[in-house]
Amino acid sequence: PASKKEEKSDPPPLPFFQKKKVVFRLDNDLVSVRLFKELSEIEGAPIVVGFPNIGITPVLACNYLVNSLDLNLIGTIAPEDMSSTAVVSHTGQPCHAIRIFGDKRLVVLCAELKIPDNLINGLSRAVVSFTQAMKSQMVWCVEGVPAEEKTEKINRDKMQFLTTCEATGKKLDGLGHEVLVDAVIAGVSGGIISEMVDCGAAGHATALLAPASPHYPDAWPSVMIIQLLDSLYDTWSSDTAELETKASSLEDTVKGLMSNNLRRSSGSFNSMYN
Repeated sequence: PASKKEEKSDPPPLPFFQKKKVVFRLDNDLVSVRLFKELSEIEGAPIVVGFPNIGITPVLACNYLVNSLDLNLIGTIAPEDMSSTAVVSHTGQPCHAIRIFGDKRLVVLCAELKIPDNLINGLSRAVVSFTQAMKSQMVWCVEGVPAEEKTEKINRDKMQFLTTCEATGKKLDGLGHEVLVDAVIAGVSGGIISEMVDCGAAGHATALLAPASPHYPDAWPSVMIIQLLDSLYDTWSSDTAELETKASSLEDTVKGLMSNNLRRSSGSFNSMYN
């Protein structure tokens, strides 16, 4: 029988970590952006931003893109008043909690730690300034939004969006997605969108909000976001098959647990009257 394609294995961790050389730095009063590669090496690339907010969607989507596209660590963002934390990678490389990965195809800004409220404005301004420096034409802020409780089955074909780009808005509308209205976008995504509105920056920003289960960690919103972005760019492609499998497995497991708990609760309830 034909053998399965061997998966790419990670190199073993080194017994020491590497010090990075900063070749570009962008500072404001609260935040320092540091790059280990020249701006020319990522100039014009679209940016995906994902910080913890509601649910796992931003973190999961960004980490999956980094891994599937094999994007290297090219920089960090260091807020002055954020608690000192070193995030250690699977290869034993420590760095700041907010990392920048990317190349000419795509740049990803992400973190697993929640950003303190008092740093969001400064961080958002720094991100927008960074997009200007690298001449990016689009910043994608990805989020999950809890689906309505009364909805029995979540619509996995439709997302909500907000964008400064007319062409992108028309394209997303044509794909069946809905403009976000009468709402509040919190966190770094909200800060970036607000900053792009009135700072006079070139380029554009789009917020994507995918429906997520309010009851359990839901991986399907990340699948939706990655598949949409993949369809909009021909310079890179990310296969979501592995993520879809994990999403289905997680969903089936949680539904099974919820069903068992419901049956046990019903059984206990009925036995009181037997």
